[in-house]
Amino acid sequence: MVQAVVTGLITKALLHVNVFRADSFPIGLETIAYIFEPGLLRQVALDEYDGRQKFIIRTQRSFPDVDDVANRITQHIPRAVDPELAETFLEDMNYKLFVEYAGETDETRINFAMDSFLITYGMQSFKRAFF
Repeated sequence: MVQAVVTGLITKALLHVNVFRADSFPIGLETIAYIFEPGLLRQVALDEYDGRQKFIIRTQRSFPDVDDVANRITQHIPRAVDPELAETFLEDMNYKLFVEYAGETDETRINFAMDSFLITYGMQSFKRAFF
């Protein structure tokens, strides 16, 4: 933990070093890092999405019924969560599952429900509901 903090502070300090000035605009390592930032952030988001989908698809095979998935999610929302947040999540999920995605395949609907639950409540809640 201490090593991570020290590494972070050193990296931040190095990024603020100015390499040269161009028309009173400092060009440093941080400026150069900004060039690569959008691509890196996009790649991180894609990797996170792909990892989530691989995990969900493996789990989804054991739960082919949309109603069963919706009931498991409803029963496994953590009690420590603000009741209004939980109610809003459930209303939104049920509306999308049974109205917006009504014409979609059960596989698509289950994937949506599991993904929403995983994003909103995290891995521990997901495992408690589906393992």
